[in-house]
Amino acid sequence: VLRSLRRQKYDYAYMRHCPIGLKGFRMLRRLHKSGCKTAVEIPSWPLENERQKSLPRRLYWAYSQFWWKRAARYVSLFALIGAPADSCMGRPAVNIDNGVDVDGIPLRCPEPAPDGKLHFLAVAAMARWHGFDRIIEGVAQLPDDLRSKVVVDMAGSEGDGSLARWQQLAAEKGLSEQIIFHGYQTGEGLDALFARADAGVCSLGLHRNGYRTASHLKLREYTARGLPFLYAADDPALTGEEPFCLQIPADDSPVPMQQVIRFAQEMRTRPDLPQQMREYARQHMSWEKPLRQALDGLPKP
Repeated sequence: VLRSLRRQKYDYAYMRHCPIGLKGFRMLRRLHKSGCKTAVEIPSWPLENERQKSLPRRLYWAYSQFWWKRAARYVSLFALIGAPADSCMGRPAVNIDNGVDVDGIPLRCPEPAPDGKLHFLAVAAMARWHGFDRIIEGVAQLPDDLRSKVVVDMAGSEGDGSLARWQQLAAEKGLSEQIIFHGYQTGEGLDALFARADAGVCSLGLHRNGYRTASHLKLREYTARGLPFLYAADDPALTGEEPFCLQIPADDSPVPMQQVIRFAQEMRTRPDLPQQMREYARQHMSWEKPLRQALDGLPKP
């Protein structure tokens, strides 16, 4: 990036907040000195909610924040996804929603699962705030006749140790046939999981990080894919009245699976839903709106 800045002058720059060191500091300083107006997006605000548990992560976080506090003077605007705020690190800030590139996300083509069961899909880098232990507990509470009709497909790698704990929990509950851990999936493998899924599972534990309202990326990806879903924390892109999603309590209670099963069965009767959801994503969840919010807040070069 620094080499590119020697060759090319930019009027605007947009970057997502990430750990930085001396090189990141120098990049932001050079952009500022060249007259470029820089917006920095913070996808989870306030930053304090992104708790770092391990000692190496805490040290790396502290090192990065040391440099951010010095680099912030070269930032024209912070674009915050999360709690309302009009300043960050002593610089102006605006609140924006999360967004996705709808056309870059494939539309799912629903296919009945070969086993005839209801399939629920949870895709994530497995971490505590995804709250997937809640759905494991919910499946465990089902009567035998309903439990045998349900499969939860977990697609994702280890995030913070939660995946191993959830695998152990599923084993302890005797749910080896109901909770399937597929590991990290991409491409055709992931598309196949989406095709046979009846509903997606968004993060169900955002309250554990202090969020009651969140602009959640996976929720937007499910909508763009055309996969109905269940979620917990409020989201600014949803009114709660949309027919393609089901909101459950934002707490640590087990997922009310009998209600979720009825919801998934109803979704099976709506073959037109994937295309309707994609259009909803295009209108309400595209990156164009939040990017325009950020750019409009930048001073003119």
